[in-house]
Amino acid sequence: MLTTIEKIIFIVLAITAAGFTFHGFKTIIDSIRKGRPAPELKNIPASLLIAGDQGFVPANNFQGA
Repeated sequence: MLTTIEKIIFIVLAITAAGFTFHGFKTIIDSIRKGRPAPELKNIPASLLIAGDQGFVPANNFQGA
């Protein structure tokens, strides 16, 4: 069992850690919000085909060998 002083120190440290965590998340969220806006969704079927072609078809790594 912790003494009263240890409990107080623990609570203060926990609140301090929570404050630093909140500040860190707020900084990350604010920096993300300053970025470019989300892209518009245009030509979705063609975009999916291009992404599938680039992602699922293996590239020839032995060109010129």
